[in-house]
Amino acid sequence: MSFKSLEEFAKYIEVNEGALIRLHVYNVDHEAVREVSLTPNKNWGGDGLLCCDVSFGYFNKIPIR
Repeated sequence: MSFKSLEEFAKYIEVNEGALIRLHVYNVDHEAVREVSLTPNKNWGGDGLLCCDVSFGYFNKIPIR
C-alpha cells in the first residue's frame, strides 16, 4: 500500500491501533529500505501512536538510482 498524503497515513495508523503492521522505512544514513513490524500504541511514552517523527512529501522520496 502506498499513501498519497500524511493524513491518509495517519488514518491508517489510527485505524490499526493495537494491531501489528508492517512498514517499509527508508534510512537516509544507510540509503536503504527495510521492513519494520510494529504495533501502533499510545503507551510508547512519547507523542502519537508511533512515538516518532514521520516525513512526507517531495523532499522525502526514496531516491531512484
